[in-house]
Amino acid sequence: MPEGVLKVPEILMFAPTAAVRHMCMYRVVGGLRELRGHTMLKPRHILMFFLWVLIGCGPETIFVRPGLDTPALHVSNGNQLLDQGKWQDACREFERARDLDPFYTDAYIGLGIAVGGQGDMAGGLKVLDYARELAQNEDDLARVQYGYDRLRGMTPP
Repeated sequence: MPEGVLKVPEILMFAPTAAVRHMCMYRVVGGLRELRGHTMLKPRHILMFFLWVLIGCGPETIFVRPGLDTPALHVSNGNQLLDQGKWQDACREFERARDLDPFYTDAYIGLGIAVGGQGDMAGGLKVLDYARELAQNEDDLARVQYGYDRLRGMTPP
């Protein structure tokens, strides 16, 4: 095989991200320009080129790792955001935890604190009341009480 000839399938077969695919597409276009005068340009090269152009222009795919999308992780992230005073971001994390497990008490505790931190104390107390209904043991009730204490200690913005 002459120097400077790119092997299209090997370059693009395992491109993990769109940025890498686009970089590879740029190289392939340059490689095809070099091949224009040679007899090495075969129909399969052209087919692979257009196949990868088509794939490269498609929507981005988000792969969620199952171990990273758990209610406990979202509650942990939400608690860190609460400590930073990022109320809306914390709400989003707690809501995701609630969506994953509608009976996860800690999600409602954090959500109540975050709602109260945004200035809606009555809404925060209502969410904490629901968390108290969901509490199944003394540990859950102690965490709900901590949520009430933290919410009552806040001054509205």
